Amino acid sequence: MKKKLGIILDQTDIKTCEFNKYTIFDFIKLLGKIDIIDVSNIVNPQNNKELFFSNSEKILIQPNSINELKSILKNENYILMYCLNNSLRFFSINFLLSRLKIKKFIVSNVGYNPENYNFHVKQNFLRKLIIFYNFKIINYFIRFLVLLKILPSYEFFFESSSYVIDSIKNGISYKIKKKISFLDFSYYKRIIKINSRSYDEILKNKSAISNDYIVFIDGMIFDHHDVVIRSGLPNKKLREKYYSFLRKFLNDLQILYEKKVIICLHPGNDFSEKNGDFKGFKMTKFQTVEYINKADVIVFHEGSSIIQGLAMKKKIINLQGSFLSNYINMRCEMYVKTLNLKKYNLENYKLETKTVLDTDLKRRCDYYDDYIKKNIISEKNISSTQQIINYFKKNI
Repeated sequence: MKKKLGIILDQTDIKTCEFNKYTIFDFIKLLGKIDIIDVSNIVNPQNNKELFFSNSEKILIQPNSINELKSILKNENYILMYCLNNSLRFFSINFLLSRLKIKKFIVSNVGYNPENYNFHVKQNFLRKLIIFYNFKIINYFIRFLVLLKILPSYEFFFESSSYVIDSIKNGISYKIKKKISFLDFSYYKRIIKINSRSYDEILKNKSAISNDYIVFIDGMIFDHHDVVIRSGLPNKKLREKYYSFLRKFLNDLQILYEKKVIICLHPGNDFSEKNGDFKGFKMTKFQTVEYINKADVIVFHEGSSIIQGLAMKKKIINLQGSFLSNYINMRCEMYVKTLNLKKYNLENYKLETKTVLDTDLKRRCDYYDDYIKKNIISEKNISSTQQIINYFKKNI
């Protein structure tokens, strides 16, 4: 690789660091020491943070100003893994990246279906306006700034999901570029298909896979910011009703299987422990990957974390209910139809005997194969990070 790999991120953005950490650690393992450029001192100098990444296995660079960052970037022949976003918080950094014309790439190796049903759910006019502003107007404005070269575009987009790739290639920016070549305001200049990190996990940890637990993947389906934008603030009574029904279902399943239930909290869930939402069950955070490895049955509503369970062909149950928002139930049903999953209505369910239920869940695992082929494995026996390195060795 002719260029030096660097990673630009903000260590105070824990969720983004958590999302990218497996890819970053894989790069370190394959390439040795790499430069991690942490811009947190620029965007949030008063924050007394604990380091998500340290200097033990990599070179941690922490510029204190835009000028320091500019000097660092100009003195190295970087290709940067971009782990920031286009929010105002990073405007000065993004403007600098655009001016310096440094080659950048984004890694999206989850392998999920991003269909969000923003405009398919019945909403009042005000809610439609809020959704349109958050998911259309802002996006169009950012694209306009990309066209003016005020915000950067990205030379390489490494993606594992065929759904995402097809969506981008069928998007308006690509259609305009085909007709008017000089009018290019697309985010991604080149899109390269890679394996999902769920497949990486299988390659790395075959010996760690077991069937010890029932795992519930929490999606913050009342409190998540994206849900609030689409459906409004959570209704306290509905919220309490949901968690009461959910605890009963998980307890019934725990008794049926004689296996302990583990609650894998969403990284942003700071509510459930305070509210006692999952009283009686063990809760963990930032350990979803580890517990999916050890799951016998996975229970969930919707969300990208389920992809690892699909890759491992784990038994999966989907939960729905009338007290959930239309948006959430449509997302749940998308997974059910795409993967032929077993589903239960939390308000009205009857669990089969263990033998009958287990046989049914195992049979449904065969339906994962098409999804795995399209969105999880594009090339066998190689990690997504090694695919990226191989691509750069041939093309830059």
